Amino acid sequence: MKDQIMKFFRCYAAMAVAGLLFAACAEEERITYYDPDAPAPVALDRDAVSVINLPGKARISYKVPDDKNLLYVQAEYETTPGTIHTTNASFYSDTLLVEGFGKAGNYPVKLFSVGKNEKRSEPIEISVAPLTPPVLDAFPTIELGPVFGGVKGTFVNLHESELKLSLLADTVGDGRYTLLRSFVTNSSNAKFSYMGLPSIQSDFACYIQDRWGNRSDTVFFDDLTPFFEEPIDNKEDWTWYKLLPSDNFNWTEMAANPNNYKPENLWDRQNPAAYTGIYHHYPVQLPFTITISLGERPVVLSRFVFYQWRLTPAYGSGLPKRFQIYGSNLDNPGDDYRGDDWTLLGDFESVLPSGRSEPTPADNETIVNEGESFFFEVTENIPDPYVPTKFIRILFLENWAGAKIGETALIMFAEIDLYGRFQ
Repeated sequence: MKDQIMKFFRCYAAMAVAGLLFAACAEEERITYYDPDAPAPVALDRDAVSVINLPGKARISYKVPDDKNLLYVQAEYETTPGTIHTTNASFYSDTLLVEGFGKAGNYPVKLFSVGKNEKRSEPIEISVAPLTPPVLDAFPTIELGPVFGGVKGTFVNLHESELKLSLLADTVGDGRYTLLRSFVTNSSNAKFSYMGLPSIQSDFACYIQDRWGNRSDTVFFDDLTPFFEEPIDNKEDWTWYKLLPSDNFNWTEMAANPNNYKPENLWDRQNPAAYTGIYHHYPVQLPFTITISLGERPVVLSRFVFYQWRLTPAYGSGLPKRFQIYGSNLDNPGDDYRGDDWTLLGDFESVLPSGRSEPTPADNETIVNEGESFFFEVTENIPDPYVPTKFIRILFLENWAGAKIGETALIMFAEIDLYGRFQ
C-alpha cells in the first residue's frame, strides 16, 4: 500500500513538472524579439496622407509603411503654444485622431514612424484645420432661469462631447462668485439644476470646459430669484390609499413580505442598504398605479424626487423610467385617473445626468444620495399643474429594465420626497 502511494505522488510530481515546462515554453514563444540596433522605420509618404477636419479635432489617414520594424505611427502637435500632445496608432491601423484643439485654425502636426525599438523616423509635417470645438459651439446656447427652490438650465451639446458646465453664484452681493456645482454630460440636450436655494434675488454665472482644459467665456445671469418652495414633510400623515381597484397591488407578495415591500416604505425617511424596507412590486402588468394620501391639508406641488435603493445597480432593474403623476383634491377620489376626479400634474422620464448610454459612478452616487428631481411645469398637455391636491397617484409606464405598457414588470425604489407649499 505504501509503495502504491509513493508511486502516485511520483507520477503526480512528474505531471506537474511537465506542465510547468510546457507553460514556460508557451510563455517563451510569446516573447517579442527586436533588434535594439535596427534603424528607425521608413517615414510616412507625405503624398499618401489625407485629413478630415472635425469640430475640435482632425482625422488623419495615411498609407502604413511596409517595414517589418514598424510598431506604430505617432502624431505630435501643439493645441496651444507649449502644450504638446502625442497620439499613437498601431501598425494595424491607417488612421489616427488628433484632438483637444480649443479653437478653429491651422495647426502643424508632425507624423513619425516608430520602430519596435522605439526609434522614430524623420518626421513629415502636415497641417490640420479643426473646426470650432464643441466647448465653444455649446457656450452661446446656455440658458438659466429660476424654478421652485433653485435654478434650472440647459445647453445644446450638438456633438455629444463630454463637457463640464460650472455653475457659480454671487449669493451675498459682493461681486465675488463661488462655485455651486459642476455638471458633466454627453447629452445633446443637456439639463442641469441646483436646488436648496432661498427665495432671494441673486446673480449667477456659467462657463463650459472640455476634458482637455479648453474653456469658454463666462455668461452672467443677473437678478434671478428662485420661487419659494418647502418640503412637504408631513410624512407621518401620508397613507397608502387602498380603495382603488386599479391599484393592482400583488397581495400575495405583500402577505409574504409585509415589511420588506410595503408602499409605506416610500415615505419612511430611510434609504436602506439591504433588500428590505423598500417599495417592491412584482410581477405586475404595466401600466400600474399606486395612490398616496398626503393628509387633510392640501398642497401645491413644485417638485417630486425619488431615490434608488443602495444595493440595486443604479438606473436598472425596477427603477421607474417613464411615469405620470396625477393629483386630486377630493376627499374620496374615484378610480378613473382619466376622469374628472384627477388632474395630470406631470409626465416624466428618468434620464442619466451624464447623458451616456450607461450610468457613470457620478450618476450612481446622485440617484442614491440626492435622488432624481422632476419638476411640475406647464406644458402643452398640462396647462396648470399647480392645483391644490390631497392625493397623488403615480402611474408607472416603463422601467429601466425595458419593460413597457402591456408587459409584466418589476417596480422597485426606496424613497420619495415632495416639495411645494401647503395651502
